Amino acid sequence: RSLEVPEMKRCLLRASSALWICLILCAVNGCAMTGGSVELGTTLPDSGFSGGWHATEPAAIFDTETIFKHINGEAELFFPYGFKQAAYASYENQQFPDATIEADVYEMGSPLDAFGIYSNFRYPGAEFIDLGCEGVLSDQQLMFYVDVYFVKLTTLGTIANPRDVLRACAEVIRNRLPKSNAAPPELALVAVEGVVPQTETYIADSLLGYEFFPRGLLANAASGDASFRIFVVIFDDETAARKGLEAYFEFLENNGAAVKKEDTGPTPRTIAVDPLYKNVVAAQAGAYTFGAVGISDPANVPLAFEELSRQLTKKQR
Repeated sequence: RSLEVPEMKRCLLRASSALWICLILCAVNGCAMTGGSVELGTTLPDSGFSGGWHATEPAAIFDTETIFKHINGEAELFFPYGFKQAAYASYENQQFPDATIEADVYEMGSPLDAFGIYSNFRYPGAEFIDLGCEGVLSDQQLMFYVDVYFVKLTTLGTIANPRDVLRACAEVIRNRLPKSNAAPPELALVAVEGVVPQTETYIADSLLGYEFFPRGLLANAASGDASFRIFVVIFDDETAARKGLEAYFEFLENNGAAVKKEDTGPTPRTIAVDPLYKNVVAAQAGAYTFGAVGISDPANVPLAFEELSRQLTKKQR
């Protein structure tokens, strides 16, 4: 039976009320957004983030055609990570006439890409800060990433309390970007015991320097006194992953390396010697090729690899 008019009105009112409730919740809690929802130039403050600091001119916007004019020496690094556009502004302060603060906000192809470009700039021994998904801070630089955005602030010259000034500027930018601080889910692929926290890196092109490993994650790991690296190569499907691993072993054999296949453990694995990374153990599970490089004893495969094997094999079920 078709709805009578009064009943139709009540249904529409209920739907309208539900929509408004959702909108209000988004406004209060912050809805997850992706790149296109932010006008990049508006993320940079004009002035007022810290006493006396003001923008020298309106924010400049660079796209894939013009980014070379801004960061000619580094532009090629950004393209594999789906670079879309960047906003740039510089700040001066009469109290420090020889100093400048430069601010860049980059919009990348995905949250994983934003993490990837950030992880390329992150450095060992950095001071990590709770800003966005993750950030680092020094007297000369502050960097963080969130959603599809990578933010980089740099001080040129000498200023008083540089960390406070950088943090104040960064907080303004952070508040103008998507609210969620959720890390890319792909980072869970290398979240195994033994991995050194905050050493994960996403390589968008030629993981380990090999073209048959298109993209994936690297992380430092340790077992007792031994240190090594684990990796996960992300392929489009299982067939591509198998072919990628076969190409790797073929490369090793062509370079005179011994390649020994074993059927022990949750999934078949291969022990080999890589000319660049020494002892290697590698395997495949579904659309992933994974392994550990630089292991000290090929007869004693580290537990981090075993856990990685179990985790990725379970993921295929």
